[in-house]
Amino acid sequence: MKKFFFSSLVIVFGLLVSISIVHAETFIDTTHDSRVIVAFKVAEKTVQPWLPDGWSVVPFGKGPLAGSNLLVVFHDRHLILDPEGKPSAIPHFRDVALATLASQANSDKIRMYATRVYATDSSLNPYKNSVSAMISRTSELSAEGNAAASGSEEWTVKTSDGGTLSFRMKYIGNTPSYGESESFIYSNVEPDFYRIYRQKHLTELVKSVSAKVDRTTEHAFSTTIPEMASMFDGSEELIGILNVPIYWRQTYLP
Repeated sequence: MKKFFFSSLVIVFGLLVSISIVHAETFIDTTHDSRVIVAFKVAEKTVQPWLPDGWSVVPFGKGPLAGSNLLVVFHDRHLILDPEGKPSAIPHFRDVALATLASQANSDKIRMYATRVYATDSSLNPYKNSVSAMISRTSELSAEGNAAASGSEEWTVKTSDGGTLSFRMKYIGNTPSYGESESFIYSNVEPDFYRIYRQKHLTELVKSVSAKVDRTTEHAFSTTIPEMASMFDGSEELIGILNVPIYWRQTYLP
């Protein structure tokens, strides 16, 4: 189980993408954050319009999120350092990103596209698809003795069009897995633009349909954001939840 879990997490964070880097890279920043990844299976026809022409939705085929085709990723950026190791102009903020795996017709290429980012500061907009939002997070942990910490998460997103997105969960703690990985995330607005992320992380598998794991004692997700309405019409399935309490990442441009 541990081998399966570790390799699955590498797949999740590596995002099934393989690229040969042939140009010199530009170092952008170092990020220290924590995050929660919530994976859904939604109607494919509702995700497809978010992708560039010539690319089609691909569900995760293996690992703890197998069967999902939409990730909702809650990021809490605790500290961002510039290339010199100094706090950046905006050293901490929060965002919630939507992401989807996609394949190109008549090709074996698979990419992970960031299709929307709701951010507390939309000027931080590398993928050209960020919109401003008020985002709040409440996170609590409790533990005794040598036991793994159990916790709760509550996130609320409010957009300028009056829509809201909320997620909350309570979960029983478990020993996290350590992983190192590399991922390449593309923009759905500029399809050939991507950023390279090299990361180290601790990850807790909180819920997985494919792995038959459920450490939640309660969880709920809802949204009234208009552009998300068709994806979340009541037919969506929650496939998995990953809690990432420690996440260290360096960002590069090719």
